[in-house]
Amino acid sequence: MLGSIKYTVQIQDDHTLIVNGEYPDENEATDRIFQAAGDGLFVEKGGQLKILLYQQNGTWMMVAPDSETMKQTTLWHRTWTLLVSYGAASLFFITTLLIWVARYVIRAIRKDKAHISSALAFIALLNTIFLSVQIIYGNSQIVYGYPVWYIWGICTLPLISALIAVWVLIVNGAKLITGERRAKATGKILFAVVTLLHTVYLFYWNFLPVHYS
Repeated sequence: MLGSIKYTVQIQDDHTLIVNGEYPDENEATDRIFQAAGDGLFVEKGGQLKILLYQQNGTWMMVAPDSETMKQTTLWHRTWTLLVSYGAASLFFITTLLIWVARYVIRAIRKDKAHISSALAFIALLNTIFLSVQIIYGNSQIVYGYPVWYIWGICTLPLISALIAVWVLIVNGAKLITGERRAKATGKILFAVVTLLHTVYLFYWNFLPVHYS
């Protein structure tokens, strides 16, 4: 259902859907072809309409972010909001990982034995792997479902990073209380909070294994 209008969706191939229903400015049901554009988004072939597929409580849902048939779509469900959030998270974790690698290499060259915290780098690595596999593989399989290795392997990575983030919060929260290295502790706490918010985002959009069990 889009608004009060019923649509029927048929799968033509791995990247193509045939959607039957009444479209804007039409008085009868017609078929239109939509092709995958990534991240659950499908764009009308030869047209301007878009539909977005996602899972909610184990049920596949469809919204039309830019269509007149779904004017009540919230800001949170609009296509550009999803893409910006997805892109920002990817950039955040990839940048963190690259910075950590650069720092490690520089210290190795200088033979500096000072300890570099690996917790944040591990969090960034786990989320970078998840986001990369999701973009390369997951988006193309969203209509057909995911295999066990993807659900309990790749989709579990954000949960592991969230557990590490909780540990980072506890350790650095204690440092703030005792007044030890407050600047570094604050930075790590902010990083952990962003990680947990990202995990909540993935949970909302059913990217975690709990939604497939």
